[in-house]
Amino acid sequence: MKFKREIRAEYLGGKRELITFAERNAKGEKIAVELITAITPKQWRKDPYNVNLNEYIGVTVYAEKDGLTWGRYNPQITAEHKIDFDYLMADTEANRQKIIADIYKIAF
Repeated sequence: MKFKREIRAEYLGGKRELITFAERNAKGEKIAVELITAITPKQWRKDPYNVNLNEYIGVTVYAEKDGLTWGRYNPQITAEHKIDFDYLMADTEANRQKIIADIYKIAF
């Protein structure tokens, strides 16, 4: 996947990765994305959620400006601050790239 802005990936051990966009977005925020392999809670595998994955990609997006950091631009979280269960994806490289691309579209 090619981005207009350069990105840097750091592997934090295990199944954790931190991706940082080199340039700031239009709001002047520096964007970093943490991707982890998360185990699906048993509760999510039942109705009404019906998540059929043992593991999924957990996403945390950090937006930093002027020394303050916010959690923003996460495609797994709805505008109502609820989990978007349709966006929980199996942990594959293709899905990781899709998540990074979607965050890029939202944040930049």
